[in-house]
Amino acid sequence: VLTMFFLTTYGMVNLVAGIERLTGDPSFRPTIRVPSWISLAGALGCFWVMFLINPLALAVALVVEVGVYLIMRRRALAAPWGDLRRGALMALVRSTVLQLRRLPEDPRNWRPNILLFAGDPRKRPALVRFASWLVHDRGILTVSDLHVGALEDLGPAVDERTATLNRDLDEMGVVAFGEVDVVEDFVNGVVNVAQANGIAGITSNTVMFGWSEKTDRQAEVLRIIERLATIGMSAVICHPRPLSNRKRRNIVVWWGGLQNNGDMLALLAHLISLNPEWRNAKITFKSIATSDMMMQRNQKLLERVIGEARIDAEIDILRKADDVPISGQIFRESQDGDVVLMGLRTTARGEEEAYARRLEELAEGLPSVLFVRSAGTFRGRLLGEQPETLTS
Repeated sequence: VLTMFFLTTYGMVNLVAGIERLTGDPSFRPTIRVPSWISLAGALGCFWVMFLINPLALAVALVVEVGVYLIMRRRALAAPWGDLRRGALMALVRSTVLQLRRLPEDPRNWRPNILLFAGDPRKRPALVRFASWLVHDRGILTVSDLHVGALEDLGPAVDERTATLNRDLDEMGVVAFGEVDVVEDFVNGVVNVAQANGIAGITSNTVMFGWSEKTDRQAEVLRIIERLATIGMSAVICHPRPLSNRKRRNIVVWWGGLQNNGDMLALLAHLISLNPEWRNAKITFKSIATSDMMMQRNQKLLERVIGEARIDAEIDILRKADDVPISGQIFRESQDGDVVLMGLRTTARGEEEAYARRLEELAEGLPSVLFVRSAGTFRGRLLGEQPETLTS
């Protein structure tokens, strides 16, 4: 057994030295420089000799050493040489992103990498939860706590606030990266943070905002969305409300218009339905038509799109009511929903406040609402190439 422990020691030293050399960790600066393949060959040789001597003794030695490692880990002893796992993962991440950069992008591989401007997540847990549902382990969620002020005054507290933010996200059970940003003003600050977010081609492709009861702040958000749309960033405005306790929840998607948001609405509805809290949720695509011909066209087109996208959903094409405004008809037909998804149109400069009031009118009395603006590279093609286009 003593021989086994000596051999495992030599084997592990060689294995660690080989891995450190492969990962290129700057802190690994041995006095005697040995190529990685020699170290790895030495480790393999040690374990092979152990197996030849006595396989049972090998197993006993490994079990004892794993037990010692687990005890040391629980005591959380500080090691002056750092953590090999972090160096290995960094090397793996670097290799992966370099390969990812060389691969062509395809609309069917698109997934929402969301940059959520949530402020303190403890004050807006429902908003953070919706963002997590939209990502659903497919994309990357970044939660930004934005502070307006001078960097000289607020900068020293950034690290501490970031640690607190990440701790709050962990306690909420939300898998996300927290970051604290200091900006001089809200609008330009959001635009700058959104452009800089990400690394090595893995960047946020969607920004997400919470609902504001102030029309002027909502108008500012619409201005930001328009500016970010010019660089291909999609956007979501979320107005969360308490969810029902029904066993099978309903997701209502309003599809229609001329804004090329329809495919992103369908994809986000599908991603929400994959979450455990929304398992077996019923997805219904609703559209308002002004004529019988348009009703038939929308019905056939939605059937084709949903079929090719392989989304389990129902279709409800409605005739526009003469005595009820669109907002009233949407309100009436969305009461059985737990979340309602609608598209955002483009807004010209100076129209933001009027459109913000329009959104307030649409959201009034509805359950949770997601207003979606698709503006990415694959706008209108997230469900694949379609022979015809039905937009929202």
